[in-house]
Amino acid sequence: MILYQNDIIKLEYAPAIDVLFIEWPDFQELIMPEVKASIKVLIENIRNYDVKYLLIDVSKSVVKLSGEEYKAIMVQFVYDLVNTTRLQKMARIVTTDAEREKRISEIRDETNPSFQYKTFTNREEAMAWLVEKPSLVEL
Repeated sequence: MILYQNDIIKLEYAPAIDVLFIEWPDFQELIMPEVKASIKVLIENIRNYDVKYLLIDVSKSVVKLSGEEYKAIMVQFVYDLVNTTRLQKMARIVTTDAEREKRISEIRDETNPSFQYKTFTNREEAMAWLVEKPSLVEL
């Protein structure tokens, strides 16, 4: 079910498995106010629907911002997720941009989010990880 859609983002929610999917938007100077507003809408929907699992596909998104500008937005995004939602797992479908992936890894290390985080190269593997149930350990 589509929770929200505009020219920047589309939030697709599967309530039966509690997974919210988003294709990450492009980050370009001219549309940054809209992108920031869309990220706030994403956070609000995660909070309002009490989403536990988030799948972000960044594989096609383009970033045309300075490293510091992008980092500030991403750090705020992680802090908002940690402090205002009950997110448990985030899966991220990666880009082929090694420098960008390095920055994201640094941001993850710096913010140390409380939810589980893992990267993937395709949606199927990411979904499988998000919905897997932990096995019971015999005591």
